[in-house]
Amino acid sequence: MKKTLFLLACAGMSLVQVSCDKEQEFHSTQLFYPFAARSLVYADQQEDSLVFETTESWLLTSNSSWCTVADYIAKVDNPYPNTLVIGKAPIFFTPNKSGDWRLAIVSINAGEYSAQAAYYQAPFLNVIRPARVNTQDGFPNKLSELTDSARWTTDSVTFRVFGHWTLESQSQRLTPEVTQGRAGLHTVRFSQPVNTTATDQTDTLLLVCEGVTDKIPVRQLAPKR
Repeated sequence: MKKTLFLLACAGMSLVQVSCDKEQEFHSTQLFYPFAARSLVYADQQEDSLVFETTESWLLTSNSSWCTVADYIAKVDNPYPNTLVIGKAPIFFTPNKSGDWRLAIVSINAGEYSAQAAYYQAPFLNVIRPARVNTQDGFPNKLSELTDSARWTTDSVTFRVFGHWTLESQSQRLTPEVTQGRAGLHTVRFSQPVNTTATDQTDTLLLVCEGVTDKIPVRQLAPKR
């Protein structure tokens, strides 16, 4: 069977002609992204995507009000028989201020075919240092503690956020070099006094973005006696 391949960019879609034999019908629907049909997004993250291919007309729907599909690609009639249409649909989220994990299912219904993708939105921001530990269903959930020696007066935190952010010390014992910024990847150094007491000193850095607050624990050990 002779095959002809071509690509046509159109409103977030590509068309791939797979056959020019009109006597043989071709039907297919396949989900490419999210990988393994599930995606983890952070509390302040407001966009991801759904990537698929199909020979059918399709309808994309979400079961949650905080997760929506871009209108222009949610319902599309495919006028090209025996043609694979590759679609990339933007998926939008509202910031997760609930304090709990939440799950949305986006479904693609294409002719006799259907598939679903799960979007898990975390109740926290993407703090990279200190690292998170896996404490809930295999997802990183709890921040580990930054631990410094008694005479260690500087340290740093690293995070990636999707909007304007602020950083401050809960008890004012820690002093960040930068206290606010724009979306992106950031490493912020902070200073602290030498611990001359007989006990560990603890404080919390408060990272806030899109109305979501992450608490970063810091412990400075007591001097060795």
